[in-house]
Amino acid sequence: MFGVIDEAARDRPDHRRVELSAHTPRKDIQGLRAIAVIMVVLFHAGLPLPGGFVGVDVFFVISGFVITAMLMRQMERPTGISMGAFYQRRVRRLLPALAVVVGVTAIATALLGAPFNNQQEMTALTGIGAMFAVSNLVIALRSGDYFATPPESNPLLNMWSLSVEEQFYLVFPFVLILLAWLGTRYLGRSRRDRAVVLGVGVLALASFVLCWFMSTGRLSYRFSDPATIAFYSAPTRAWEFAAGALLALVAARLALGPRASRIVQAAGLAGIVLSGFLINGDMVFPGLVVLLPVAATLAALAGGQRQGGMTGQLLTSRPMVWFGDISYSWYLWHWPLIALTILVAPQFGAGPVIAAGVSVVLAWASFRFIENPLRFDSALTGRRLLGVATLFMLFAVGACLALLVGSRTMWGSADIRSMNAQVSAQHAWIAKGCNTPIPLGSRASECTWNAEAAGPAVYLLGDSQAGMLSEALISSTASQGRPLLMGTKGACPFITTQVFVDGHADEECRAFVEQSLAWLESQPPGSVVLSMWSAYVWLDSVGLAPSNGTVTYDAALKAEAFESGLDGAVARLRSAGHEVTIVAPIPGFPGPEPEGRFWYPYQCPTIVALIGTSGCGVSRDIEQVTSELAPYRRMFDDVAQRNGAAVIDLTATLCPGGACATNVGNFWRYLDGEHVSVAESERLGPLFAALR
Repeated sequence: MFGVIDEAARDRPDHRRVELSAHTPRKDIQGLRAIAVIMVVLFHAGLPLPGGFVGVDVFFVISGFVITAMLMRQMERPTGISMGAFYQRRVRRLLPALAVVVGVTAIATALLGAPFNNQQEMTALTGIGAMFAVSNLVIALRSGDYFATPPESNPLLNMWSLSVEEQFYLVFPFVLILLAWLGTRYLGRSRRDRAVVLGVGVLALASFVLCWFMSTGRLSYRFSDPATIAFYSAPTRAWEFAAGALLALVAARLALGPRASRIVQAAGLAGIVLSGFLINGDMVFPGLVVLLPVAATLAALAGGQRQGGMTGQLLTSRPMVWFGDISYSWYLWHWPLIALTILVAPQFGAGPVIAAGVSVVLAWASFRFIENPLRFDSALTGRRLLGVATLFMLFAVGACLALLVGSRTMWGSADIRSMNAQVSAQHAWIAKGCNTPIPLGSRASECTWNAEAAGPAVYLLGDSQAGMLSEALISSTASQGRPLLMGTKGACPFITTQVFVDGHADEECRAFVEQSLAWLESQPPGSVVLSMWSAYVWLDSVGLAPSNGTVTYDAALKAEAFESGLDGAVARLRSAGHEVTIVAPIPGFPGPEPEGRFWYPYQCPTIVALIGTSGCGVSRDIEQVTSELAPYRRMFDDVAQRNGAAVIDLTATLCPGGACATNVGNFWRYLDGEHVSVAESERLGPLFAALR
């Protein structure tokens, strides 16, 4: 299946092609690799392929199939499997290209990345982890949810899957040898393969059950987020490799005729592509849904054992084989380029797509000048290979260590250190664990301040816009001798209107609001402070549906639904005897646009911050801000007037002198484009000192 390298071919102009074909199991497998990497790149570039990330699962199955087939062939030789030769091939194949990408990305991040919000530190730690095959563990423990991680926060995020593969390469050959030895010893050589199949099957089943239980939260052990561990860890992903391994072990016994092979291969390819459209990041993943791309890949591999048919012709075509050849380098390069592009030009919508295209050129260069020359150098073994590998390791790890030291020392700048402390400080509602769907009345005591105070209670309700006022309310209620209870939940406006996100009703938000209102209606009269983002009106992904109404994504209709829902909440609070103060939306930077285009500190490159941190901020004219916020201010005023509530507008305080700015010198008013900093929140305390 793999062939033998023609030594004489080394002296001919096309020897690289001969060597590559000798190391390639089948051309259709290269085509499958091309499909997998294209899906991943399209997903990361933001193109409409919601499940493109399953291309990684396709890679896992292919790796299990190819490696197992190779090892079993070697097992039949008189000399058996040479572990030294196996790992030397892995080092030549994977390490050089990986080291170049990690080292170059670390250098680029040092210059273009930001020393704020741990962006550079996370990149450095991930890079070091990648060079020692543990980046998946670093990311799982330090970064968290793959789908909730902004691309620019870690330009090396894609390295997690390579570490999972490398961990498979490290362990699986020994497992295979052990199973073969046990089968030979206890069942005889003729039944050895049955023992191997049984053993791999048991391991696959155990891994799948573990993956399923952790993905769904049925098994957590000591992990606070078992689903994240299930996504990143090798034990919960091992069954995908094992599935490919099982196919390799039984492939010779499959009796598929030419017509059946074509049908199975076509169905497999269709299943892979279909999974890219049917699966999305909102699903439990990896869970049962991952069975679709895994089964489809197995079908494509099984059917591809006999060449022919339209599907076979597509997968073995020169363009598909070429993309399959460069798939490793393309996978390495595409994500750092996309992340760095977003980092440097966050408002350039076409940036990720262009970066994905440019990464093809870098992938080809890496394949042509790094991968192949070292991969097919038969003299690169033993000490010579160790020396070359050490040089590549020193480059990559050295660059990451320099980035890590620079980020942790704030590049020797007192101003950067001061800014970082301000924009990294967590508001009390986050630090105390009050960003939760648990309704008021059931929350832990950590979400109550001044609990022993005798005055009427004050309730802070809303989303992150309310949460950012934590310090202001804590100080003002302390001075008034009143207890403060926080009923805050991110991305959940405190309105009676049903919220929909990406077509799905946010039942968790609805329950939080309804149960909190019901509890407040049973409490003695107090003061309620309501604050929430205006984005629910203009964000395309958010829909609103008033009571007994139809969900709408039209901005004008959403504004009506939002006002109706706010009116409903305020009316119920006032009927219960509570005084209500509504906080109008604050000035944003740059304004009502999609969230990804807001100002963030981590958009400020180190080279800019070193010149002067004040250059990291942005400002806007107050007249533009006032005009922009006028419709929302009128909405809040109308609701307040109808219900006898009050409105506090922070615009004048946040925009002294006619200009709204994220900072004044090196004092930072804002954490990001829509939230004030902890220090600024503390300065706002006096505005709430006379709550009704």
